[in-house]
Amino acid sequence: MYKSISPIGMEHGFVIHTISKSVYSFEGFCYWMYHHVEAFTDIIEERSFMRWLKKDLGLTDLVIEIEKLYDNYDTIMEIMVGMLHLCPYTKELDHHDFIKRLMEHLNRPKHLQYKQKADQFYSMGHYKKALNWYKSAQSIHFDASVENNIAVVYMIFEEFEMAKKSLEKALQSDKHVSIYLNKVRYHILLEQYEEGLKVLDEVVNIFDHPKIWYYYGQIYEKLNQYIEALSAYERSYELTQSSDILVDMVRIDLELGDIDRVNWRIKEQCNETLLERYLKAQLEKKLENWSEYIMLMDEVIRLSDYKRAYVLELSNYYKNCRQIIKAIGVINTIHDEERFCEDVLYAQGIIIKEAGNYEGFENKIDEMINQWKKEVRFNTID
Repeated sequence: MYKSISPIGMEHGFVIHTISKSVYSFEGFCYWMYHHVEAFTDIIEERSFMRWLKKDLGLTDLVIEIEKLYDNYDTIMEIMVGMLHLCPYTKELDHHDFIKRLMEHLNRPKHLQYKQKADQFYSMGHYKKALNWYKSAQSIHFDASVENNIAVVYMIFEEFEMAKKSLEKALQSDKHVSIYLNKVRYHILLEQYEEGLKVLDEVVNIFDHPKIWYYYGQIYEKLNQYIEALSAYERSYELTQSSDILVDMVRIDLELGDIDRVNWRIKEQCNETLLERYLKAQLEKKLENWSEYIMLMDEVIRLSDYKRAYVLELSNYYKNCRQIIKAIGVINTIHDEERFCEDVLYAQGIIIKEAGNYEGFENKIDEMINQWKKEVRFNTID
């Protein structure tokens, strides 16, 4: 059995995308594997966790033992059970229940297995692979929700005609609110705001869904109708208490110059330190108090475990200030498994453009260009 303690100062855990968890020890990895078998079969099959165990946790002997499991066993089930035996926490748990749940998962119909693979690739930003698996699932059994997901991927690739066809096909089979909402998103992306409002007006009296009000807010904000946007966001917030929507409301407050309202929201509506710091950072940004903004964003990034959106925001600030080295330094704190996500690659490309031919950047720029070319070629629809 092996015991692992996360190294002091360890910044990044191993991310299990399907359950939105980061783990920092072998025990944590096995705990979540035992309780969420469906999230781990692909991870075990692809061996994506082995480098983390060896490099970040320094568990070389454990990696050797796990490699023996791969050499000696033919099935994912045997390997996963073997790993449970290597962990002091999961060794004594009910392995019969684990095996039962795992077998039920592995014996699901093929189209459901393909859909899960697609969902996993989508969550990691590997959209081309996600699209291929979604299409494979559809070739076996048509599902309106999967066709809806296909439309979303096409929108990411800006293949809007294909997205439109998939949305229409999905709506012919199912009038689910999520499909209508993606139709609104389609119109927003094409800046067809009036068309988007028509769809929202069509469904607002049919579905009681907070995203409807959120998209009202998005469109009104795009049209610079800030009072209407704020009212829509507030309605969505009433239904969800979502911190993301609170960020939207503060953005509108700042656009309207209502600093007192922002301070009230920070004091009365924030219930977590991370959100409070982030909203304060946005306030300092509006007031052009740049040193305070940087200090707060540094803290936000640490508190969020280097969440991609926050890292990209601060990197973008440094890029706009022509502080290229700092921009690169910040963006390099993003988790390894997120480095090739589309928005990260795009940000790197913009940094490269801003850097130009500045002396001293050549090696870093060449590295980033090679990453960019490799991922764009890999993650583009043929």
